[in-house]
Amino acid sequence: MKRFKRASSVLSKKIQNGWVVLEKNANYYRELNDVASILWSVLQTPRSLQELTQTVVKTFDVDTAAAEKDISIFIKKYVCNGFLEEVS
Repeated sequence: MKRFKRASSVLSKKIQNGWVVLEKNANYYRELNDVASILWSVLQTPRSLQELTQTVVKTFDVDTAAAEKDISIFIKKYVCNGFLEEVS
């Protein structure tokens, strides 16, 4: 089972309504929305897609299949951009 966590090269700061993340080697930052903020919070430690999906479903009372699809996209995008890394 693949597990993911925040990349060590990423700086992040909790703000009033969520998180802001900055990749050290990039010249941009991201302000995360509510769902991404929940994911970012729990990704301090390695988590699987299934664990992340359960967290979102419990927090936001959304459909499991839809949540899993959206979280899968989030993971792919954030791994590609260097914000998350796959761990064994």
